[in-house]
Amino acid sequence: MFLKPKKNRTYQYTPRFYDPDKERHEDSGRKRRPLRFRRSGARASSRSVLVMVILMAIITYILYKLAQIGAQ
Repeated sequence: MFLKPKKNRTYQYTPRFYDPDKERHEDSGRKRRPLRFRRSGARASSRSVLVMVILMAIITYILYKLAQIGAQ
């Protein structure tokens, strides 16, 4: 009940294949390009949007005519 909480164990890691000091020295002369997030997939072209609008208009017209025929 009156015991001290255990301390976290210290973590020491020495990289075997990656040397950060060497990389800092190599990168000192050149700048890195910033990361840019890009949207995945291509944007819809204006032609495909136009075709979609025309198809929706045709479907709406056909449904309107069918509703008129059904009301008679």
